[in-house]
Amino acid sequence: MKKLIPAISLLAVAAVLMVASTYAWFSMSSQVNASGMQVQATVDSNLLISEKTESNTTNSGAAVDAETGKLSDGNTSSDVNMDGSSKLRPTSSLNGSKWFSATAASLSDYAAKYGTYAQIEEEELDNYRLKTEFYIQRYNPESTLESGSGNLVIDSITVSNKDTLGKSFRVMLVCGSNVVICGPTDANEPTNKAVSSISSGIATSTKPNYATVDSVSANGVATISANNLLVSDVVDNEVYTVQVYIYFDGEDAACKTDNVPASLADYGVTLSFSIAE
Repeated sequence: MKKLIPAISLLAVAAVLMVASTYAWFSMSSQVNASGMQVQATVDSNLLISEKTESNTTNSGAAVDAETGKLSDGNTSSDVNMDGSSKLRPTSSLNGSKWFSATAASLSDYAAKYGTYAQIEEEELDNYRLKTEFYIQRYNPESTLESGSGNLVIDSITVSNKDTLGKSFRVMLVCGSNVVICGPTDANEPTNKAVSSISSGIATSTKPNYATVDSVSANGVATISANNLLVSDVVDNEVYTVQVYIYFDGEDAACKTDNVPASLADYGVTLSFSIAE
């Protein structure tokens, strides 16, 4: 029995190390300067889009023209400069409702220290992910406002300088209960799971809905062919809110200080939305 105790202890330690080594959170002292990143969203000619701001938002939702029902400031594209002093640390989320962090084991060991997973408080979220929101409307002045045909999808994503951005870079899109996560803009979608909950500092992870990239053009446009639904059965003239989150996923083994840029100022993301029949 005395011989079994040390053996059991070694197995327990090995199990802890094995669990910890599957994650790759870079040191909390290393952060990515997020100021200056550009996000552009474009839509098909039968859609309108605008960035959600205080000037075009009312207590009841998006501001629309009282006579026509047309989205205020609606256009075929919307540009957002993600300006500010945010410095992003690695995080993980399944659907954008809860975000989680972990502490690196040491400055030289990028694995998450066992038992250190925690949910990020609301006031700290800007240190972990960028967020912007867009209003999208299929405008039809002759509509009877009945459920229309077609689904709102993201059909492509372009990331400038993507080869130096790092494989742990993520763009999450949330519209209602639908979530689409875009990983590196190539044909290989991420394989890691995302943290969905924690208990006593231990994480439970679930495979997110990663968009399927069908092809990437010579100028870097990644065409998304599946797992890209944001709204089913779009209703004419109804305004939908799409939340966009940009972050580095700490659950990706590539999330290391030598695999991410020091600043996002030279990078941009272009999202393209359309109606799929």
